Amino acid sequence: MDRRLFLLALNAIVGKMATKIEIDAIEVHLLPLEDERLRLSTKIYQSCGELSQNIREIMSSSGTFRWHHKGAFLKCESSCGSIMLIHEIPFTKSYRALKGFLENFCQTAKEWKVFFSGVEEDEMVFISQ
Repeated sequence: MDRRLFLLALNAIVGKMATKIEIDAIEVHLLPLEDERLRLSTKIYQSCGELSQNIREIMSSSGTFRWHHKGAFLKCESSCGSIMLIHEIPFTKSYRALKGFLENFCQTAKEWKVFFSGVEEDEMVFISQ
């Protein structure tokens, strides 16, 4: 992320306005929250209609999937057939800190996109205990 894009995004965030930024072909939406936090979100999967059975089996009945108690999580938006990766982070004006958060978030998004493309193509084998 170049510094100019960072400054434009930071200006919007400080003004409590939502904005978006593209990093490595990943569109990240930035939403300032009340408690000095920032919500990062990106679409990692979009179906042509309703989500497939394979996809629905991965998500919980509440439409979310958390792999850690805290941190990023997946949220199913079944009304539009998409899955979002969401992460709430501490708000920072530091270029280096925000750049690190965004790069890690985008790497996680890429990994989930690969995973869901495999699920969509029925390449995944689910192992039950």
